[in-house]
Amino acid sequence: MTGVSPRYNSSLYYLSKSWRLYEGAKLTDANATLLVSAGSLRVQDSAFTNNRVIRLSASGAADNEGFEVQKRVRDGFTLTVLDDATSAVLYVFPGSDLRASDFIFDLGSGAWAAGGNVAIREV
Repeated sequence: MTGVSPRYNSSLYYLSKSWRLYEGAKLTDANATLLVSAGSLRVQDSAFTNNRVIRLSASGAADNEGFEVQKRVRDGFTLTVLDDATSAVLYVFPGSDLRASDFIFDLGSGAWAAGGNVAIREV
């Protein structure tokens, strides 16, 4: 699913209506492993100095749990999202785009899956 988001904080309509997201710490200029329990919405709003990788951990995730990552900076560096358990690439944010991407946890497989992504408009 792709499209254009009307605001920074409402990337996918179905996501905002069916999942309760709460913002965790901002993404920093470092590779990281993220836990749902520490915030299911993560935002990059400052420039990176290199390509970065974040991993979504299965620890504490419930079946069909949602997670959203937003890249709000055009810095020329990619942000790659991986499933921590399988190392599968879920999504690569281009360095030149503002985008939001959603991920869904499947308890049966113990892995995250990409749910969709949208462009973000600057407001």
